Amino acid sequence: MDDSAALRLFETWFVRPLEGLDQDGGWVALLVALPLYERLIRARLGLKNEKPNNQLIYAAVASDLHLSVDQARNFWDIFRNGLMHAAMPKEEDGKPKYMLTSRSLGEPRFVYHKKSDQNVILIEPIAFKNWVLQQYLDQPRLIAQSQHFPWPQIQEYDHDDFEESEES
Repeated sequence: MDDSAALRLFETWFVRPLEGLDQDGGWVALLVALPLYERLIRARLGLKNEKPNNQLIYAAVASDLHLSVDQARNFWDIFRNGLMHAAMPKEEDGKPKYMLTSRSLGEPRFVYHKKSDQNVILIEPIAFKNWVLQQYLDQPRLIAQSQHFPWPQIQEYDHDDFEESEES
């Protein structure tokens, strides 16, 4: 699939549906943006012929989001792992808490919250979603880069061409 075809599908499947989300859609924005962000990191690594592993992913998150590697690891565990496995950020003793904000921050920030006396990850979901989408729009070759999760093409088919299979 060429870059322009992949870009058209990306805009159809992700950009346009996500455009209408406001702050009320913050959870949905994060639920879509995080796997797209992981795919983006893996695509970048693939272009450099590097096999993705946790350390390379944390390093990429740290670089992209201006975090330390420890902060990147916490961000990934709390948000990516939490949202992808349970549709909510993960909470664990000894880890930073989280707060969502509508104040434009650019990237997630690790801050100290005086009232609660704890470290907090502050994230603005819509800005994060917009940043992830823009990475693909600026570099369309990354859209269809994945070897293990190839970008599907839309194909027309006739329902009469199929019958129930005995295998599942």
